[in-house]
Amino acid sequence: MNSTVAIISLFGAINGFMLGMITLLRYGRGQLRGWYLGALMVSASLVIVVITLEHQGWVDRRAWVYITEETLSLLYGPLLLSFSIASIGRQPPGIWIYAPLLMYLLLGLVSLLFPGNSIHLPLGMENIMWLQIGYFVAAVLMYMHWRTGSSRVRLKMHQISIGYILASLCIIHLAQIARWLFSDVALLRDVVPLTITLCFYLFLVYALLHSRSLKGLSEAPQISDDNQTAEAYQRLLTLMQSDRPYLRTDLDSATLAAMINCSPNQLREVLKNHTDSGFYEFLGQYRLAEAKRLLSDPDEQRYTIEGIARQCGYASRSAFYKAFKADTGNSPADYRRQLLSSG
Repeated sequence: MNSTVAIISLFGAINGFMLGMITLLRYGRGQLRGWYLGALMVSASLVIVVITLEHQGWVDRRAWVYITEETLSLLYGPLLLSFSIASIGRQPPGIWIYAPLLMYLLLGLVSLLFPGNSIHLPLGMENIMWLQIGYFVAAVLMYMHWRTGSSRVRLKMHQISIGYILASLCIIHLAQIARWLFSDVALLRDVVPLTITLCFYLFLVYALLHSRSLKGLSEAPQISDDNQTAEAYQRLLTLMQSDRPYLRTDLDSATLAAMINCSPNQLREVLKNHTDSGFYEFLGQYRLAEAKRLLSDPDEQRYTIEGIARQCGYASRSAFYKAFKADTGNSPADYRRQLLSSG
């Protein structure tokens, strides 16, 4: 990597890091998809820095350098899949999708602390590339299944669609495969960091073009008349019945609004016009209905009251008890006991 290419890559990494941190700070609070996208950009930026420094010979080619590079590369897959899952309104993924990364970190720690062991690290970027592509394919399949699902609701993330982000990542993976197939071609040695850098520059251009807009990066189309309000309300009802987002403990008004392609203010307008209730009241009706169903079902007795509260979207036992007693006059335990004893 010559000095000019190295400087371009490092500036691109700085841009990507800044965009990632802005996304984390501005959109990550209360919105998991913003946190995952920001973390994905930050980790990719750090990978570019490590690769550039290593190719330039500015850092010694030691085991810890390669392990750092591969750890950051392994982080890509779980973050991408987590972003896709959060973006389509599903429950946050379990820790299992981070299993390869955690195993690698454990092996890396052992290899660094005990140099004479039989563990052979690093694994090699070619092997990690296929694991990355596996995560990418899973994210694409999930996105395609969601698009053809019953709700047909399109989400927006800072006016950049999930499909656009996946398309950018597809180009990066094609660059990886080209680098792997033609490893003897000197011109392709740095094609992967340069492709990632180009994507970062494109994201930066996008951010600059939209920075003057008073609507902000996540503003949705305006709902201007009763027909559009009614359509938005119908989309909301369809979403609540098909995807049941109210079961998510981290659901907030911004996330639910994005799911039906409107802003939080517009969601409040829709709820006021059609239900005469606020966001939490509307959400509570669905959660309480689900709680009553579970409490009255003899097959669900294996679950504790706390377990049912979590299943219904309540983040704490106290919030569930308070809402349930205000609605029924009984505690959840008394409600269950009375119904099951009378049955």
